[in-house]
Amino acid sequence: MQGRACGRQCTGTVRIRAVTTDAQARTVILDGEKLSARRAPALARRARDVVKRRGTPPRLALIAFADAAGRAAYSAKKVRACAAAGVETVPLIVPFGSSTDTALTCMRLREDEPVDAMFVEFPFPTGIDGDALID
Repeated sequence: MQGRACGRQCTGTVRIRAVTTDAQARTVILDGEKLSARRAPALARRARDVVKRRGTPPRLALIAFADAAGRAAYSAKKVRACAAAGVETVPLIVPFGSSTDTALTCMRLREDEPVDAMFVEFPFPTGIDGDALID
């Protein structure tokens, strides 16, 4: 993934414990790989429709906090998924120990690059005010 300096590696299946209405705990398997495979063709069609309509593909700003735990690999997976769907990404990698003000400054530096949406990667590092970033 390429991005200007100014995540945690994830597998496709996540197991969670859920409580049903009858208060019996059960395991629910969330399989992101299957969901992605099912949704990707429709998303790619929508991206092609955008290109036909306006001449440029949709663009997504991906705001991620770099750390030593491998979050960059997780972010790179998002960039590849967007590319496969025909969506351009504008990665913004913010150093993990940054303050909220530094993260906001980095985000403002990208204002000259038009995007259709912004994805701010969770979880935020300690000390980052997520509400301030999302507003």
